[in-house]
Amino acid sequence: MNKEEVFKKILPRRINDLNITYLDETQCRKLVRGLKEVNMIAYKQFIFKKLEFNKELGQHELLLNTNNTFRQIYGDIKIIYSTYKDVICIENIEPSNVLMEYHNKKKNTYKGMPFVDNKDIFKINLLREMKKNEN
Repeated sequence: MNKEEVFKKILPRRINDLNITYLDETQCRKLVRGLKEVNMIAYKQFIFKKLEFNKELGQHELLLNTNNTFRQIYGDIKIIYSTYKDVICIENIEPSNVLMEYHNKKKNTYKGMPFVDNKDIFKINLLREMKKNEN
């Protein structure tokens, strides 16, 4: 289903005086659940605060707040969305691979940071060593 069909078929919900819909609602719910498990700061901003969506036509990104360690390991948390007329369609929440990993299970943590594989553990150790050497 392309974006035009989504805007025509799905009845958007009114949230904070905005018409918001999802490209794939099931996937978006999984990503939001994963966001809750992985980064509570970004989850609270997404759920409880009024987000400033760009209302110009086209595709946009909205950055959510997160801590520096998470940002350095996984990157920024972004909401990818499109606007069409007066409807905002949320397409994805990135980093989606990390969020999908945690949407239905307990998170594995290493030194207080969630991780997916050994590469993430290496990044966590590297960042901790770099911080130790700075002090």
